[in-house]
Amino acid sequence: MYWVNSESDSNPTASNPAEFEREVATGQRFEFGQNWRRFLSVLNEERIANAIQSLQQQLGLDRLDGLQFCDAGSGSGLFSLAARRLGATVHSFDFDPSSVGCTQELKRRYFADDPHWTIQPASVLDTDYLRTLGQFDVVYSWGVLHHTGAMWQAIENVTMLVVPKGRLFIALYNDQGWLSRMWLAVKRAYCCCTLGRWAMTVTWVPGFFARMCVASLVAGRNKFAAYHHERGMSPVHDWIDWIGGLPFEVAKPDDVIRFHEQRGFELFKLTRTKSLGCNQFVFQMKRSPRDERTQNMSYRVEHAASKRGSFGVYRYCIYQGDCLIAHYWHDHRGDEHGIEFVNGLSEDCPVGRMTDFLEGGGPEPLRLSDSAIAYLTRKQHVKS
Repeated sequence: MYWVNSESDSNPTASNPAEFEREVATGQRFEFGQNWRRFLSVLNEERIANAIQSLQQQLGLDRLDGLQFCDAGSGSGLFSLAARRLGATVHSFDFDPSSVGCTQELKRRYFADDPHWTIQPASVLDTDYLRTLGQFDVVYSWGVLHHTGAMWQAIENVTMLVVPKGRLFIALYNDQGWLSRMWLAVKRAYCCCTLGRWAMTVTWVPGFFARMCVASLVAGRNKFAAYHHERGMSPVHDWIDWIGGLPFEVAKPDDVIRFHEQRGFELFKLTRTKSLGCNQFVFQMKRSPRDERTQNMSYRVEHAASKRGSFGVYRYCIYQGDCLIAHYWHDHRGDEHGIEFVNGLSEDCPVGRMTDFLEGGGPEPLRLSDSAIAYLTRKQHVKS
């Protein structure tokens, strides 16, 4: 039912440059980051705008203000940039050192010194690392998990990063049976040596180009421009990614949907491909009554004994179980807010606006938002 390619016998959780270089040198891994470096030379505002529009359409959200966004396998960094422009606080990571460099380059160009966009080298298979991150409102991993060498474990790992009611957006290669096995042979040939790389490029890129030209004539519209418009990406760079991309695994949509349903997710949106390429899935984590009770027992918020201080500042106490862990405050309009942990750490604007941190009040019970709970969970993981 699940076809798995055991392309690499190396430790899949390793995230150090030496391990990466060893896998590249032995023909087990494609250098995606080098391909993304070339893509950055043609990146412009139109492509960025298309990426933003793609993210909005797939997630069903116009803005991401106050939300925590995790880009698991950031590649070029384009969609981390798109999420940041939509207002999210972004955390990006990638196993490929060059991909990390590409993402850092986009931050340098557009959000230099921005504390709301962090970038790290890491593997999605490194569960010890993932535990330090906490949970996110949106987890994005487009065309990444099937390149890990342990796809189903990688999918399992990213599901744990999603906050209740949060969304998971992934794209996975479509299982085409014998054709998928043929493409595995092509990718192995590409990655084995320089001769193989040139032979596979010369063999397949002209065919892809001709196929898109014919499709443009039949459809009566420019398919190259349409590809650019849909995700802001370059078809040529994606062709190279496809021809050489190792490790390589595939999945049938029904298997992916069933896998997530068994873990408490429901399908929000599915975009199928009819041939090679990726099926795109957007899942939403359900929140059951049991989940809500568990959250309420974990974290709760109460008005401080003197809930309004000088200059119209409102103060609250945040507890984990019966233990006081932090004080939260905001001004009388909610424009400025912050948190002060009992261990001395403090942060202004922890999750966007005050209304993104607190819910209820007045006639309704005061409670922490899902974003606030995810933020507190992440901070508690970091401290431990």
